Amino acid sequence: MRVHHLHQRTPEWYRLRAGRIGGSEANVITGGLPKRGEATAARRDLLTQKALEQLSAFCAEIAAAAQAIRDVVDELKKTDTDAGLVAKNRP
Repeated sequence: MRVHHLHQRTPEWYRLRAGRIGGSEANVITGGLPKRGEATAARRDLLTQKALEQLSAFCAEIAAAAQAIRDVVDELKKTDTDAGLVAKNRP
């Protein structure tokens, strides 16, 4: 088990918890299953919420990477234009 020394409700704490089951949610997971192994509505909702949190974090990482690429491309265009390397009025 890993122990993380973070202050609660900080951005780092929220990032670490995204998509994971915390202690305050453990009762939903361990509350037992109804007959025939069907998940309770609360458990299904919690697992759906955690999956969406993971997808949101993944999308945020992709957006940040895409922005970094755009920044590099813009900087290269600026540098190439300053050096006369970019053809103007190109279709």
